[in-house]
Amino acid sequence: MAHSRLAARLVGAVILAGLAASEAEAWNPEGHRYVGARAIESLRNPLKDFFEDHEDRFYELLEDPARDRAPAHFFLDAYDEFPFWDIPATRELALRRFNEEDLAANGDLLWRLLETWDELVEAFSARDFDLALELASDVAWMTAELTVPPNLSASGDGQPTEQDGLARRFDTELLEAFADDLRVRDSRGVFLDRPHEFMRSLPLKAHVWADNVSFVDAMSRRGITGYDRYYLDGMWLQLGDLISRLMSDAARDTASLWYTAWVAAGRPEVPES
Repeated sequence: MAHSRLAARLVGAVILAGLAASEAEAWNPEGHRYVGARAIESLRNPLKDFFEDHEDRFYELLEDPARDRAPAHFFLDAYDEFPFWDIPATRELALRRFNEEDLAANGDLLWRLLETWDELVEAFSARDFDLALELASDVAWMTAELTVPPNLSASGDGQPTEQDGLARRFDTELLEAFADDLRVRDSRGVFLDRPHEFMRSLPLKAHVWADNVSFVDAMSRRGITGYDRYYLDGMWLQLGDLISRLMSDAARDTASLWYTAWVAAGRPEVPES
């Protein structure tokens, strides 16, 4: 499928769709679809051909509400102090320091991504491409969620400034209002020498923006009584480039994780449609 036709169709869907997001996820369904589409564009062949041949099924899986992916957060500051060098590397290590209730409250998204990626390698190795497509959709979804700053801080929903609901305003309402201004750059997925270390860096990379997003949220309310279009204009002016960059990173990182999993599995021949 030509890049221009795919991009036009997806951007149109972002603008026209209702974009009703649940509290369990960020970027909203069409945002995830856009990241997934750009991730496919970022792949190398033959893996790119495989995803393009099966893109309808991929998008069904990506948007399937029956695939329970909640919770969609990973509160770094609940597990460690800045600069977060001592975040447990695996779920097993986390459970030596925290209990299941802690993980449920503060999120286990990073560890689920690590586990799912390992399963994707196994699926490619077994040449179970139906399962690989399902797991690839999960990797895409979780990677995108780990690029959303409010998802990564226990105070990321506007608590410090008493403006609750920041997470939804940032990752959903701004996209609803400014989808046609989104600029996701072209990129190319790469082979990752240390994929687990790379995945563990994802929340660290995005968390640095959490305080900035909260500050901009507060400043955008100056002289405004509600969260109307004037508020959103101020938010987008300050954060539009950041959102475009975060979604660009999510697409490139997703493509890199898919490609690395396929290479780690021995580059199995992928089926044609």
